Parts: sequence; C-alpha cells; structure tokens
Amino acid sequence: ELSLDVVNDAYKRDIVMAPTGKFSGQMWKLFPVKNGLYRLFNDFTGSEKCLDVYSDNEVAHLSKAALGTSGQYWKLEKLGPVENF
Repeated sequence: ELSLDVVNDAYKRDIVMAPTGKFSGQMWKLFPVKNGLYRLFNDFTGSEKCLDVYSDNEVAHLSKAALGTSGQYWKLEKLGPVENF
C-alpha cells in the first residue's frame, strides 16, 4: 500500500508515493476553500506549505500557501473500487 508523502530533505517540497506508515508527511489535512474545492496541508510541513502544481509542467509539489493560487485548489471525488492492472 502506498501513500502520498513528503521527501524529507532540506527543501521539503517534493512529494512521492511511499509505503504507507505512521509518518507526518503522510498525514494530510483538508481546508475547504470554495465551491467544493480544498487545499491540502500535511503535518510534516505544517500550515506554511500546501499541495500545489507547477503551471508549466503540471508536477505536484509543496509550496508556500497563498490564497488565490489556483494550483493549490483541489477537487476531491470518491471513486469506486480500483482493479489491479
């Protein structure tokens, strides 16, 4: 099983899928923004950084939380069962 996790380096901005465990970089909090959109923060980096995406290459990372930054707004949808490939 894998979970979204923060790379523990000097920058604390890169994210990876890592084996699930009781790690603060895998503990995410949802903050409602507007119209069913959320910003995602984690316990490792705190409320200073949230999940973001670069506009030029669509790579997800953590960056300084800033209101009005569309790359930091996420829509969550419940999916049905996922079959193995």
